[in-house]
Amino acid sequence: MHVAITNFLVHDNLTVNCKDKRNDLGVHTLKAEETYTFIFRPNLFFNVTLYFCRFVWIGVSHYFDIYRQDRDKCVEYHWDIFERGPCKIYPKNNECFLWNN
Repeated sequence: MHVAITNFLVHDNLTVNCKDKRNDLGVHTLKAEETYTFIFRPNLFFNVTLYFCRFVWIGVSHYFDIYRQDRDKCVEYHWDIFERGPCKIYPKNNECFLWNN
């Protein structure tokens, strides 16, 4: 699986820290319209793979499940991050979500 996360905050840098239960992918700071990507292999036998990310900018901190194997069925995911929440980008439309917290 391939995940790409792009900062679409209006004026702020975005700090991203993604992890699953075994792997912390580290902290990454994105300027406006910069993208952070990572690749992983989901569980082949059970729909249990979960990657969640913490998104931080000035005075704000949110979490979101950036990949849930029971929800996400494609191989490649592009997420645009806005103040109101993350949006999954598809060729013909977008699907936006609320923050987990």
